[in-house]
Amino acid sequence: MALPPRGDPDRPLRVAARLMMRVGIFGLVVGLPLGVGLGLLVLFEISNPPRPDPGAIGAGLIFASALAVALFALFLLALPGALFVVAATALKRYKLWGALLGLIVAGLLLLTYAAFTVATLPWVIESGGKAFLVSIIGLLLCLRFGGIVYHLLAAVRVIRTRQLDSSAGRAFPVGELPEPPKAACD
Repeated sequence: MALPPRGDPDRPLRVAARLMMRVGIFGLVVGLPLGVGLGLLVLFEISNPPRPDPGAIGAGLIFASALAVALFALFLLALPGALFVVAATALKRYKLWGALLGLIVAGLLLLTYAAFTVATLPWVIESGGKAFLVSIIGLLLCLRFGGIVYHLLAAVRVIRTRQLDSSAGRAFPVGELPEPPKAACD
Protein backbone atom coordinates (compact mmCIF):
# COMPACT_ATOMS: atom_id res chain seq x y z
CA MET A 1 0.00 0.00 0.00
CA ALA A 2 1.48 3.32 -1.06
CA LEU A 3 1.65 6.17 1.38
CA PRO A 4 -0.43 9.27 0.69
CA PRO A 5 1.57 12.33 -0.38
CA ARG A 6 3.00 14.71 2.20
CA GLY A 7 0.37 17.06 3.53
CA ASP A 8 -2.42 14.48 3.25
CA PRO A 9 -4.29 14.26 6.57
CA ASP A 10 -4.31 10.44 6.45
CA ARG A 11 -0.53 10.14 6.09
CA PRO A 12 0.27 9.80 9.86
CA LEU A 13 -2.31 7.06 10.18
CA ARG A 14 -0.92 5.12 7.21
CA VAL A 15 2.67 5.55 8.41
CA ALA A 16 1.73 4.27 11.87
CA ALA A 17 -0.13 1.30 10.40
CA ARG A 18 2.80 0.44 8.14
CA LEU A 19 5.33 0.69 10.98
CA MET A 20 3.23 -1.44 13.31
CA MET A 21 2.62 -4.06 10.63
CA ARG A 22 6.33 -4.36 9.82
CA VAL A 23 7.42 -4.50 13.46
CA GLY A 24 4.62 -6.96 14.22
CA ILE A 25 5.49 -9.31 11.38
CA PHE A 26 9.18 -9.17 12.36
CA GLY A 27 8.28 -9.98 15.96
CA LEU A 28 6.16 -12.93 14.90
CA VAL A 29 8.67 -14.29 12.38
CA VAL A 30 11.57 -14.11 14.83
CA GLY A 31 9.78 -14.65 18.15
CA LEU A 32 7.53 -17.61 17.43
CA PRO A 33 10.11 -20.08 16.06
CA LEU A 34 12.70 -19.04 18.63
CA GLY A 35 10.29 -19.14 21.55
CA VAL A 36 8.58 -22.37 20.55
CA GLY A 37 11.85 -24.12 19.70
CA LEU A 38 13.55 -23.18 22.93
CA GLY A 39 10.35 -23.84 24.85
CA LEU A 40 10.35 -27.39 23.49
CA LEU A 41 13.98 -27.74 24.52
CA VAL A 42 13.07 -26.62 28.04
CA LEU A 43 10.17 -29.09 28.15
CA PHE A 44 12.47 -31.87 26.98
CA GLU A 45 14.98 -30.99 29.72
CA ILE A 46 12.23 -31.00 32.35
CA SER A 47 10.81 -34.35 31.24
CA ASN A 48 14.24 -36.00 30.80
CA PRO A 49 16.54 -34.74 33.52
CA PRO A 50 20.23 -35.47 32.89
CA ARG A 51 22.00 -38.10 34.92
CA PRO A 52 23.87 -36.67 37.86
CA ASP A 53 27.50 -36.05 36.99
CA PRO A 54 29.59 -34.53 39.74
CA GLY A 55 31.73 -32.50 37.35
CA ALA A 56 28.96 -31.17 35.08
CA ILE A 57 27.46 -27.82 36.05
CA GLY A 58 26.76 -26.67 32.49
CA ALA A 59 23.43 -28.48 32.10
CA GLY A 60 21.64 -26.17 34.54
CA LEU A 61 23.14 -23.10 32.86
CA ILE A 62 21.99 -24.27 29.42
CA PHE A 63 18.51 -24.93 30.81
CA ALA A 64 18.30 -21.50 32.48
CA SER A 65 19.57 -19.63 29.42
CA ALA A 66 17.21 -21.52 27.09
CA LEU A 67 14.31 -20.70 29.38
CA ALA A 68 15.29 -17.01 29.54
CA VAL A 69 15.64 -16.70 25.75
CA ALA A 70 12.34 -18.55 25.17
CA LEU A 71 10.50 -16.21 27.54
CA PHE A 72 12.15 -13.16 25.96
CA ALA A 73 11.21 -14.34 22.47
CA LEU A 74 7.61 -15.06 23.36
CA PHE A 75 6.83 -12.09 25.62
CA LEU A 76 8.95 -9.34 24.05
CA LEU A 77 8.81 -10.36 20.39
CA ALA A 78 5.91 -12.68 19.49
CA LEU A 79 3.15 -11.37 21.77
CA PRO A 80 3.75 -7.67 20.96
CA GLY A 81 4.15 -8.67 17.30
CA ALA A 82 0.70 -10.26 17.26
CA LEU A 83 -0.79 -7.26 19.05
CA PHE A 84 0.86 -4.87 16.58
CA VAL A 85 -0.57 -6.80 13.61
CA VAL A 86 -4.07 -6.67 15.14
CA ALA A 87 -3.72 -2.97 15.96
CA ALA A 88 -2.39 -2.12 12.48
CA THR A 89 -5.30 -3.91 10.85
CA ALA A 90 -7.78 -1.99 13.00
CA LEU A 91 -5.93 1.28 12.43
CA LYS A 92 -6.26 0.90 8.65
CA ARG A 93 -10.03 0.83 9.24
CA TYR A 94 -9.92 4.04 11.30
CA LYS A 95 -10.68 2.26 14.58
CA LEU A 96 -9.62 4.28 17.59
CA TRP A 97 -9.04 1.15 19.68
CA GLY A 98 -6.37 0.04 17.21
CA ALA A 99 -4.43 3.24 17.81
CA LEU A 100 -4.86 2.96 21.56
CA LEU A 101 -3.75 -0.69 21.58
CA GLY A 102 -0.71 0.24 19.52
CA LEU A 103 0.07 3.12 21.89
CA ILE A 104 -0.11 0.85 24.92
CA VAL A 105 2.06 -1.88 23.40
CA ALA A 106 4.61 0.53 21.90
CA GLY A 107 4.76 2.54 25.13
CA LEU A 108 5.35 -0.57 27.23
CA LEU A 109 8.04 -1.81 24.86
CA LEU A 110 9.65 1.64 24.82
CA LEU A 111 9.81 1.65 28.61
CA THR A 112 11.10 -1.94 28.72
CA TYR A 113 13.90 -1.37 26.23
CA ALA A 114 14.81 1.99 27.80
CA ALA A 115 15.11 0.29 31.20
CA PHE A 116 17.17 -2.49 29.61
CA THR A 117 19.49 0.05 27.97
CA VAL A 118 19.98 1.99 31.19
CA ALA A 119 20.49 -1.22 33.20
CA THR A 120 23.23 -2.44 30.84
CA LEU A 121 25.19 0.84 30.84
CA PRO A 122 27.33 -0.07 33.90
CA TRP A 123 28.21 -3.39 32.27
CA VAL A 124 29.18 -1.63 29.04
CA ILE A 125 31.29 0.91 30.93
CA GLU A 126 32.94 -1.82 33.02
CA SER A 127 33.88 -3.77 29.90
CA GLY A 128 35.76 -0.76 28.59
CA GLY A 129 33.28 -0.16 25.79
CA LYS A 130 33.69 -3.64 24.28
CA ALA A 131 30.00 -4.37 24.74
CA PHE A 132 28.77 -1.05 23.35
CA LEU A 133 26.73 -2.89 20.72
CA VAL A 134 24.22 -3.85 23.42
CA SER A 135 23.60 -0.19 24.25
CA ILE A 136 23.36 0.76 20.59
CA ILE A 137 20.77 -1.96 19.94
CA GLY A 138 18.78 -0.82 22.98
CA LEU A 139 18.96 2.79 21.84
CA LEU A 140 17.82 1.88 18.30
CA LEU A 141 14.89 -0.09 19.70
CA CYS A 142 13.93 2.90 21.87
CA LEU A 143 14.06 5.18 18.83
CA ARG A 144 11.92 2.77 16.78
CA PHE A 145 9.20 2.46 19.40
CA GLY A 146 9.38 6.19 20.14
CA GLY A 147 8.71 6.81 16.43
CA ILE A 148 5.74 4.45 16.53
CA VAL A 149 4.34 6.28 19.56
CA TYR A 150 4.79 9.63 17.78
CA HIS A 151 2.98 8.47 14.65
CA LEU A 152 0.22 6.81 16.68
CA LEU A 153 -0.46 10.05 18.54
CA ALA A 154 -0.85 11.78 15.18
CA ALA A 155 -3.08 8.91 14.00
CA VAL A 156 -5.37 9.38 17.01
CA ARG A 157 -5.81 13.01 15.95
CA VAL A 158 -6.63 11.90 12.40
CA ILE A 159 -9.21 9.39 13.62
CA ARG A 160 -10.80 11.95 15.92
CA THR A 161 -11.14 14.46 13.06
CA ARG A 162 -12.79 11.85 10.84
CA GLN A 163 -15.67 11.21 13.21
CA LEU A 164 -18.94 11.17 11.37
CA ASP A 165 -21.84 13.46 12.02
CA SER A 166 -24.63 10.94 12.56
CA SER A 167 -27.33 12.97 10.87
CA ALA A 168 -25.50 14.05 7.69
CA GLY A 169 -23.14 11.11 7.30
CA ARG A 170 -20.30 13.48 6.42
CA ALA A 171 -16.91 13.72 8.07
CA PHE A 172 -16.35 16.87 10.12
CA PRO A 173 -13.23 17.86 11.99
CA VAL A 174 -13.97 17.73 15.70
CA GLY A 175 -13.42 21.49 16.09
CA GLU A 176 -16.10 22.22 13.47
CA LEU A 177 -18.93 20.17 14.92
CA PRO A 178 -21.90 22.32 15.87
CA GLU A 179 -22.06 23.24 19.53
CA PRO A 180 -24.87 21.57 21.47
CA PRO A 181 -27.59 23.91 22.74
CA LYS A 182 -26.87 25.28 26.20
CA ALA A 183 -29.38 24.82 28.98
CA ALA A 184 -30.82 27.96 30.51
CA CYS A 185 -29.62 28.41 34.08
CA ASP A 186 -31.88 30.29 36.50
